[in-house]
Amino acid sequence: MTSRMLPREPPAKRRRVAAADSPKTSSTSLPDVGLQNIVAPTPRAAKKAGKCSTCHRAFVGGSAQIMNCARCDAPTCPVCTRTCTAVPPTREPTPALSFSSSTSPPTPTPSPRRAALSLTTNTNTNLLHEATTTAARRRKHEDDSSDTALSKEPDAEGWTQGCGRVVCRACSVESIQSCTITCRDCLLKAHSASSDMD
Repeated sequence: MTSRMLPREPPAKRRRVAAADSPKTSSTSLPDVGLQNIVAPTPRAAKKAGKCSTCHRAFVGGSAQIMNCARCDAPTCPVCTRTCTAVPPTREPTPALSFSSSTSPPTPTPSPRRAALSLTTNTNTNLLHEATTTAARRRKHEDDSSDTALSKEPDAEGWTQGCGRVVCRACSVESIQSCTITCRDCLLKAHSASSDMD
């Protein structure tokens, strides 16, 4: 028979045999029988954070992707991290209702007319065209850096600067209306301050 017709067996796998003088790793204690080089295994601290605590996405790239939440110390991916940017204004106590018998009539608001709307639309279109041509120019770098001063003063709506900590998505509250993120600690401080005012 030819060699083409016979079934071919896979090559036998060879087992590696460690040399007697190489260090061995063992997690159990062995009796002293002359093994001097037993090395205890070391726990991997970076391996304990295998996935994001919020979205459960696995960390593939390495430890550069892993961030710990400043509030709950949970491993978090860069997508789920949030930075505390603002503290909401404290609620002022509701004023007492008045019990007056007379009600003031509502002031009528003038209704816009179509003719007035068409005139202002044409004017706004011309202004919009001029604004887009001037907005295309880029500001200088010095102008950008001068506006970045952080302040603890409340703005016009009463919001103050946040603590700036990086927290996970579960430890933060996002406000879509004001485009701010508040960590739960700053939110708790704001609510406790408003309850002290009551």
